[in-house]
Amino acid sequence: MPPTKMFVSDTPEMLLEAVQNYGHALFSFLDDQKTHEICLAAVRENGCAFQWVPDDKRTKEVCLAAVGQNWHVLRVIPDAMKTSELCLAAVKMHGHALLYVPDTNKTSELCLAAVKMHGHALRYIPGKKQTDEIVAAAIAQTPEAAQYEDLRATAKRAICRAAVRKGWPLGITRHIAKFL
Repeated sequence: MPPTKMFVSDTPEMLLEAVQNYGHALFSFLDDQKTHEICLAAVRENGCAFQWVPDDKRTKEVCLAAVGQNWHVLRVIPDAMKTSELCLAAVKMHGHALLYVPDTNKTSELCLAAVKMHGHALRYIPGKKQTDEIVAAAIAQTPEAAQYEDLRATAKRAICRAAVRKGWPLGITRHIAKFL
């Protein structure tokens, strides 16, 4: 026997009103009742309702609305759908959203936005992407974030800067820069 759904006979208007008041009501809808408009309204009211949005309704707009309401939703969005815009929206809500951003999407702009909001987000940035600017911003926001600095990458940058200041041949400096 199929599971009983609460909203089987309701009109689309009633379903829309239900999710506008309580996004989790989407759980009780039949799949054919989950229109784009209803799914969008549900995640705007509660981003966690995203878990009940059918795959074919998980559009860019629905993903952005869900993450805009609750940055934790980024965790359940497939990596293939994590655009720069979506990741930035999540990170601007909370720097720790960087945890759910694939390394390939961690641009300097995104990482800087994350650490400016929460210095501790530095722990989610791979060493090679920890620029001086990002590390300085993280520590300025949260001094304790220094514990997440990749000291090996910092040392390499310092060595390269020293080589340039001392006037080492360009070829050696370029060789050192490969490791940054």
